Parts: sequence; structure tokens; C-alpha cells
Amino acid sequence: MTWHRNDDGVYTRHAQPPGHPLRGALDLGLTAEEVTRYDAHHEAGHAVLGLLKGMPVRRATLEPNDLHSAHVEFGPWSGPWWSYAIMMAAGDRAGDRWLREADLWTAQRAWIAERGCDSDRRKVAETVPEPSVVIFGALPAGAQPQQGVAHYQALQDEADFWLDMYWPRVQRLAGAMIEHCELSAHRISELTGIPLTQTAASVSTEGEA
Repeated sequence: MTWHRNDDGVYTRHAQPPGHPLRGALDLGLTAEEVTRYDAHHEAGHAVLGLLKGMPVRRATLEPNDLHSAHVEFGPWSGPWWSYAIMMAAGDRAGDRWLREADLWTAQRAWIAERGCDSDRRKVAETVPEPSVVIFGALPAGAQPQQGVAHYQALQDEADFWLDMYWPRVQRLAGAMIEHCELSAHRISELTGIPLTQTAASVSTEGEA
């Protein structure tokens, strides 16, 4: 896959549409109901992958906070940084998959949705412990990542693998979020059939849209 350099230097899977500015809010061009469904699937992707990776989910909500239109909260946790990175990548990938299945996917909309996940990618970059690093861009043809180096596409590919296996549960969770707006940890576990973890740790993580 070729990653595309945007005008601000950020690399994305989908090319920046010609002449499309990066200033201001990037509008998906969806109805309010469609945006809610997109957000719900994005957050459900975070929640399901978080549970699968052993992270203690606290709640999932479509209620906005100061920074995000919707978010999933996780309790204190520490573990492999790539598990956290895969969980963060899952929101973007779940949203993209929903757009395709809802017959709403276009290359421009996919790029806008991807840029809307900038904060998820930033959290990944901030969480990676030195000297490890995540590459948000294309590796040279035939090159292999060195030890301690992960390409974000590889993290997205693993997120896609788990989303393929658990997609009906992601859909069920997203549907419940749309109906109830906010779900507790125990309700999320019941809906997905994935047990909650009680892992104690010193690092707090939060996946947000």
C-alpha cells in the first residue's frame, strides 16, 4: 500500500483530495444520524479491541466532552505498547468498515474520516516507549521494519484481523450505544461476550474519537 503525504506533512492511507484544505473542521458530509452511527462503530471498535487486549474498560459513551464527540474510557493499565496502538487503530478501521457497509464510502470521505482520527494516532505516538517508534508513512519497497519499529499500517492490519473475527459483536455494541447513548463496563462485556479484566497497572489509557 502507498501512503500519501498531506500538505501538512501527515501521511494517510487515502490521498488528500486535490485542493482540499486542512483548515477548520473536516466535514464527513453525513446526516446527523449517520454521524452517530459512524461514531458508535468507531468507539465500539476501540472497546472490543481493548477488551481483547486485556484493557479494563470503564464505559463507552456517545456524549461529547471538551475534546471529542464520543469516547471510550479505560482504567489504569500497562502492557505491550503495541496492544494499545492496535486498540487505537481499531476505531479508525471500524469507522471505515462501517462506511463501506453502509454504502457511504468515498475516497474523499475516507480521507476526512482518517484525518479525524489524528488524536488517536497522536496518542499512539506519545505512548510508544523509547527507543521504539511507530512510522506513519510508507516503508521503502522491500524494506523490513527494524526491531522496535512498527509501521502503523501493520497495526491497522492486525486491528482489521480482529475486527473481521468480532465484527458482529462490534455491530451489536454500536447498536446498543446508539440506543442507550452510554454503556457501563459490565454491559459492554455482556454485549460482546468478552470478560472484563482486572489487570492492575500504573498507566491510564483512553481511546477517543
